[in-house]
Amino acid sequence: MLGFDWYAMELRSGILPGLLAQVDKPTLIGEFSFPPTYDLVRGFGVYAAANAADERGGGQAYQRWVSTSAPEPTTVGTMWFPHRDEPVSGRRPCPAGEADAPVCGEHYAFGAADETDRPKYQRMRRANLMRGSAEAAIDRFVGADGARPDVPRSDTGEHFAEAALAKADGP
Repeated sequence: MLGFDWYAMELRSGILPGLLAQVDKPTLIGEFSFPPTYDLVRGFGVYAAANAADERGGGQAYQRWVSTSAPEPTTVGTMWFPHRDEPVSGRRPCPAGEADAPVCGEHYAFGAADETDRPKYQRMRRANLMRGSAEAAIDRFVGADGARPDVPRSDTGEHFAEAALAKADGP
């Protein structure tokens, strides 16, 4: 098993597709996130590698990202990072000589819940849709005896994600 973190708006971006093509073992994506910027009015920083304008955009990015990881041949799972947003004052401690700085260290809205532990419903709704899509894919491709038929991985995720996106963006 190879575990790694990949902060990017798209799973299949940068050097990752070439690296995954060379891996002959299962991979687990340990961290990814799309912290909302909230138009810079809530005090959070802008995470340059991957971000969203608001909760809805973060949820849409999450759903798109997970749906592209499903058909990737080596990927066996992903994990969201982290549970709660980082404090707007930063993760601290402040570097020497900056003890009175108003913000020290990372201060991004990474979490599935905000800094007061309220769930980010747009993101959680999409996570639930993706969980249902994954369960449907597993049910479709695993036989009653638990044996998985010989089916190409590229046929296991993208069509489920399209249906889930249409449902989430509906009325």
